[in-house]
Amino acid sequence: MLLSHLVAAISPFLLAQATPDPCSSTAGHRGYTILVQSSGQISHCRTGESTDTPSVSGERVVLQLPPVGLRDRYRFRLVDPAILAKPTHHRLFRREISALDRFKGSLNDLAIAPRGFDAQDAVQPNQEGASLGEPSRDRARVSQTSVPTGSTSPALRAATQRRLQYLQVVTPAFSAAFHKARQDLLQVENAVADVESACAAKSPDIADVELREAIAHRCAAGGTREPLAAALAAFEGQIDAFVSLHQAARAALDELAMQGESGSSETAAHQAALALQRATVAASALVEGAPQLVRTLDRFARDVKFLQVALSISPAVSAGERLVLGRFPAAGLFSRPVIYQLHLAREVSPIFDSAGPGEAEATSPPASAEANEVVLDRIQPVGRRLFSLEVALMYSQGLPDHPGLLGRLGQQTLAQVPTQGFEGGILASLEPLEFVCAQHPWAGLLRFPTIIVPFTLNPLENYFIGGGIGWNDVGSLSVGTHLALTRQPGTGTPYGTQFSSSPIDLNHVTDPGPLRGGYFVSLSLDLLGMAHLFFEDQQPVVRDVYSGREVGAH
Repeated sequence: MLLSHLVAAISPFLLAQATPDPCSSTAGHRGYTILVQSSGQISHCRTGESTDTPSVSGERVVLQLPPVGLRDRYRFRLVDPAILAKPTHHRLFRREISALDRFKGSLNDLAIAPRGFDAQDAVQPNQEGASLGEPSRDRARVSQTSVPTGSTSPALRAATQRRLQYLQVVTPAFSAAFHKARQDLLQVENAVADVESACAAKSPDIADVELREAIAHRCAAGGTREPLAAALAAFEGQIDAFVSLHQAARAALDELAMQGESGSSETAAHQAALALQRATVAASALVEGAPQLVRTLDRFARDVKFLQVALSISPAVSAGERLVLGRFPAAGLFSRPVIYQLHLAREVSPIFDSAGPGEAEATSPPASAEANEVVLDRIQPVGRRLFSLEVALMYSQGLPDHPGLLGRLGQQTLAQVPTQGFEGGILASLEPLEFVCAQHPWAGLLRFPTIIVPFTLNPLENYFIGGGIGWNDVGSLSVGTHLALTRQPGTGTPYGTQFSSSPIDLNHVTDPGPLRGGYFVSLSLDLLGMAHLFFEDQQPVVRDVYSGREVGAH
């Protein structure tokens, strides 16, 4: 039982020792650091350790954002709440990405082109599609070339059947998509070359090692670039093969039409059927290979989008961004410090988002993650109170008796007056700890030096200098030396001398004496604290750290 209680008692301490302080990474930073972790948690740090004490007016305040790693889900960006967050538009590779999208659209049209075939297409080809280019005109000639149908020759029937099969694949939609894909192919080949040139020029300058390795992986020839080049070359070869076989089928049909019902028509029909079959196979290969090429283009497009973001990052960025927010000023005499409100946009990292499915599945953002989520943190600096102004009641002792005139006017007597007793005054003291550790609540405890200006004694001849302890807005307890310029009876006017004439000036019947010292103890009340009893604090103003404007102000 005792052992279990002991373990329960020391477990929190052991857990605290095992959990590293996130502020340890800011050990070399000066001032007050607001640390934003990758998880979104905000820590307040000072001298490399977490702190619960607020920042101080005039203290250097720094915001440190986490680095955007390849596996980080989110990034944080300081935003002005008065300005709507606008997405970043990267200019790099915009033309290349557009070329890829156009080519993928042409391939998708090519893949679904045969599905739009109907019986009318075999008899009356679409003249609008036939006017789009040479392949379409050739396709129209093939469809319009007559094949003798009156004969029962097996070769002629086979040629007619092959012609219908050809027209089922090479529809007007196929011709239009084929011609467009043939034109877009050249643009994609140029885009591949442009991406490779940008990789060679920009990637060596990236400072971040992890980012540079990821860029090199996507720029390497062993990545998606080589399969894409091979796929483009194979597709271009299929295009050339189809054009050649299409022209051969057209020539064979022309020859069959010229033979008519002659004896040589059997051989011409056989040649036409064979040519049409080969052209149909070539067209079908284009249709069937288009989806596979689209998938290869998708992988390449993901790489290009990653490079678009990664190569747009400043080459010098290799760690978390540190922004100096400033040195916050103190508030007025009767008002509390201004509250500053920090606005951070928490959004999906563009590098992570462009990694694509399958590459970062283990760390993919949850479906409920909201882009541009605003994270707020409020900062209320503590004002520095470098000095205190208080009203003091003091008791002084230790000085010798001083001469004084006692009695009524006309019956005054020079006598010894004791100096010890209670006096009143105004106390002014410095708070030296406020200069070096104002962030701590105990910084105002020490009061040194303390000077009291009496209003019940002659302030030109009595000086109260010392030190003490106190609490802001409450008061202080001080001790010190009471220095006074003493006087002594003049020549011929000893103590006990009576004066019947009036008025009598004490300085006329006494002579200046030496400077003597005693001691005093004072109890004082903070004038600012007393002012708070009569004057209410102004409401603190909430200002945005980034823009400096009042939150909600127009």
